[in-house]
Amino acid sequence: VTAFVLHELAHRSMARRMGYWAEYRAWPPGLILAVATSFLGFLFAAPGAVYVEGAVDRRGYGVIALAGPLTNLAVACVVRALLSLAPPLGALGRVLWFIGDINLWLGVFNLLPIPPLDGFKVASWSLAAWALPMALGVGLLVL
Repeated sequence: VTAFVLHELAHRSMARRMGYWAEYRAWPPGLILAVATSFLGFLFAAPGAVYVEGAVDRRGYGVIALAGPLTNLAVACVVRALLSLAPPLGALGRVLWFIGDINLWLGVFNLLPIPPLDGFKVASWSLAAWALPMALGVGLLVL
């Protein structure tokens, strides 16, 4: 929940901050996909997305797209930092590690430069703006 909701809220907030109209729209087939794939031993969910309207240029789309994965990477960094300082034992530790891990994987996955993922929009705008968060995410995965 933290990974998806915060990711989409970041897109919407950034778009609105830049003066664009933006709203989240659910996509019911994406919810069905999530349930179906969960029975196959993995989860692929696409329950909706933020839609932005207005005369958005390439930079605008890039900045708005970058907000989601950066939020995921930030959550992952905060959780991992907290766990390294004072790792809670038992269920709480496992839940926090899971929250950090899911946010990290979602952030890196969304940064892949493949349409319609966020990374494609970011890389189309600026390779430097794409490469730095991607390097950070991959580095965190390696750690």
